[in-house]
Amino acid sequence: MNFFYPFFEIITQGLDILAMLLLLLGVVLCIVKVIRLTLRRTPNLKKAIFKTKNDLSSYILFSLEILIVSDIIESILKPTIQDLFSLALIVIIRTVISYFLNLELEQDENEA
Repeated sequence: MNFFYPFFEIITQGLDILAMLLLLLGVVLCIVKVIRLTLRRTPNLKKAIFKTKNDLSSYILFSLEILIVSDIIESILKPTIQDLFSLALIVIIRTVISYFLNLELEQDENEA
């Protein structure tokens, strides 16, 4: 296991960076889209912005899932009690956030 440790450490760092880049990409794309919609004076602007907000929520959810995978790999590499409790807390928090974002997305789709 010690032989693979540096490799998996690089993977977890890569996953963390990927999640951050995905979040940034989602924010930038959604901001650009809202600006375009506003400047074009899109009919049903509120509905279009609402859909854009849902798109951003999808980016956030995907990023959270990637971060959870990274945390799981990291806890396997360093299986101390403190790391396991930290992982459990992080997974619980991120799962709750993911659950409520998914719930909000489903409600928004039903309203649209």
